[in-house]
Amino acid sequence: MKIIYSIFTALAILAFLSCQTKTDQQAIPEEKSLEFELVKTLEYEYLGRAFMLDYSNEMGVTALYVDQRDEIIIANDTEILVQKKLSGDSKNSYGGRFAGGLFWKDKLIIFGMGSAYFIYDLDLNLIERVDLPHPSANSIGGPFTYNYIFNDWLVYYADTKEDRASMDPPADPVVIWNLAEKSTRATVKTPNGIPQVWNPGGLGMSPAKFAHSNDRLLVIYPYHPVIYQVDMQNVRFVDSTRVEIKNWQMPEVIKRDFDNRIEAIFDDLTYPSFTFLYASEDLLIASYENGIPKEEVDGLPRNMLGGQQWYDLEAKYRTPKMIAIDGNNTVVETDGERGIPKWCDGFKVELRPIGTAYKDVEEDFIRFYLYKPVLKAKTKINSDSTELNRVVND
Repeated sequence: MKIIYSIFTALAILAFLSCQTKTDQQAIPEEKSLEFELVKTLEYEYLGRAFMLDYSNEMGVTALYVDQRDEIIIANDTEILVQKKLSGDSKNSYGGRFAGGLFWKDKLIIFGMGSAYFIYDLDLNLIERVDLPHPSANSIGGPFTYNYIFNDWLVYYADTKEDRASMDPPADPVVIWNLAEKSTRATVKTPNGIPQVWNPGGLGMSPAKFAHSNDRLLVIYPYHPVIYQVDMQNVRFVDSTRVEIKNWQMPEVIKRDFDNRIEAIFDDLTYPSFTFLYASEDLLIASYENGIPKEEVDGLPRNMLGGQQWYDLEAKYRTPKMIAIDGNNTVVETDGERGIPKWCDGFKVELRPIGTAYKDVEEDFIRFYLYKPVLKAKTKINSDSTELNRVVND
């Protein structure tokens, strides 16, 4: 019996060690990393530089703007379909300047400077001009817009004050506009205690950034690390997610009068601020840049905006970062990109493959690389399994 018992015990120990070895050899999940997977490459036979206004994955259609020729282009995934100059005095003109464009259903909306937008069909024929009740507070000319469209909602940061010759920010600058009915759904009040730099129509004012998840509007204010959820049925805040950032310092915004609003531009350099917000079913991404110490900004000349000293300070202090949060509240922070990243219809848009160096080469093609963000778990093999194998074999 003793021999049988000893054999049974030895077999049990070996079985345990064998199972333990297999378990330890399995991949052990570690921290996650934010990666970008190439989904699609768009290539068009065209000599010149083009900016992407918007992309619709559902329609497979791209809207581009060529600043050298002042043309708007509509293309599918393989070729240019139509290109027209829409500025000037033609019947399809949006005027002299515009502030970006976005697809809405099977139409392209071009945002004019101020309070008007222009609806075009995909042949770039003007359908209708629509005037908004409140002008945009950030009239940036060119191929970029802070405005946001999902479903039939246009969401934008507006100057809703009656007295616009004031540097006081309005209480409810976020406007939700029904594109189908051409009416205001609601204005959204800024939560208490959130600092704002108000310099409407000029530089140095960072508006709120928008995204959506299902039927909820997501809002992040530039100087406050919280993503707010707005229930679109009742238009009220229903939830929030704090973006955990080490050493985040809430800025003390100095109130400027209208005549001295140029100082708002310099104030903005001192604040850490969010530049972008993205949302999918289970992933949130926010980009931000660090602030420059106030004593450094105070040393900048006030007779110009920009310049080498300005750019040197940005390169030294204004470090861009990107933070990703998944459905399990896993937070990943990685290096970002300076300025405002270009995203269209859930894709991160790049002019060259991620990780490749820029080459200033004139080509007969313009290319766009469309990436999807994903969180992937890093794994490793436990080094202790080697020692366990040695013990079992011995």
